[in-house]
Amino acid sequence: MKKLLSNRLYMSLMGADLLSNFGDMVYYLALMNYVLQLPDTKLALSVVNFSEIFPVFLSLLTGYLSDRTRNKLATIKLTQLFRVLLYVGIGCAMTFEPALWIVILASVFNVFGDFAGQYENGLYIPISLRVVSDEDRADSMALSQSVFAVSSILFQTTSAALISFFTYSQLAFLNAATFLMSFLILVLLTPSIKKLLAKNPLKMTENREDGDEKGGFGRLWSSLSLAVRELTSVPELRLSMVIVPVINSIFVVLPSLLVLMIAQDTAFMLGNASVTLAAVNIAMTVGMIVGSVLVMNLLKKMSILSLLRMGTLGVFLMFVSLFLHQPYLLLLSLVFTGIATGAVNPKYNALIYNRLPEEQLATIEGGLMTYFQLGTVFSRLLVSVLILVLTVNQLALIFLLAASFLLLYSLKRVPLMTVDEDNKNI
Repeated sequence: MKKLLSNRLYMSLMGADLLSNFGDMVYYLALMNYVLQLPDTKLALSVVNFSEIFPVFLSLLTGYLSDRTRNKLATIKLTQLFRVLLYVGIGCAMTFEPALWIVILASVFNVFGDFAGQYENGLYIPISLRVVSDEDRADSMALSQSVFAVSSILFQTTSAALISFFTYSQLAFLNAATFLMSFLILVLLTPSIKKLLAKNPLKMTENREDGDEKGGFGRLWSSLSLAVRELTSVPELRLSMVIVPVINSIFVVLPSLLVLMIAQDTAFMLGNASVTLAAVNIAMTVGMIVGSVLVMNLLKKMSILSLLRMGTLGVFLMFVSLFLHQPYLLLLSLVFTGIATGAVNPKYNALIYNRLPEEQLATIEGGLMTYFQLGTVFSRLLVSVLILVLTVNQLALIFLLAASFLLLYSLKRVPLMTVDEDNKNI
């Protein structure tokens, strides 16, 4: 921990990332409030929600492009300036009277902004390998995760206050300013980053990849196929590709089931509906923060496989509590699941970064993001239909059974071990 805190380059880059995250959070809350100003709120909200689907399916493309971009540092700066221009444009549009066309424009610009953000993240991956050593990778990701989780709570509170004092256009300009500040920080850090890159140059994939025989889609498919082979060569990653999508698809239905439960059983509420929903979010966030801290000491030697099993147990307990109408058991199970999630994410990402070829990391990460989110899309569609014909107890029972099968699968396939010794834990 002390080594990371004394790493000025790492801390400065994390600070720049926090700045842009703060701007994004303020802007998103402002946009949601802006939608409420329109006569046809449902249509405007539908436009915003629809626009948020695209980034999930663009992550593979942005990863592929990131891996093949040669001057990564200069391109990161360009993506930041591009987003400055985007949100300045949105700020100018919001000076007009609230209208649906402004929401549509903001949603389109948001898609471009998310695309640029994903592209930038992919560009930064190989640079990060030089900013933090392999042995400190998991700890650095755990520290970043815990800092971002705590800051999200503070940012939400601050954002709510700012919305009360500033206009929507001013908040869009504020988001643009955070990206400009991140750009300036990166400019100041450029000499230090270039020194690292001079000592350890970036590895690149060859761009002569069957150019005469394959088009852009063919090359993308070849890269994805190679990435999948690399992933499945590591047992921890291979097993997680079964467990994680199922956990995501089960977990994503919780908010809908919770709202239904509150509507049908007022005794399930903790005071009122708002407090109950907030308590659920806080419980999960607190669990993730605790997990992020514990993985740097107490859970440091616990294997990814054991943490995955712990996560499946937490999901099982969540649906047991819903089926039994026990709100306090639900909060405890969410904290438990959050601890497992907060602990496994840094280890999982560090394993990918340390074990797989750096020239493919952005493609692999983008492919994983798309793959892991496919289950959530299916679950949302399924629940949207089932919610019309089944009671909340019936829905809770269905997902409890799904969680039970997942828990049994993890108990059967995950070895009973707690020690993570690099290659020896398999």
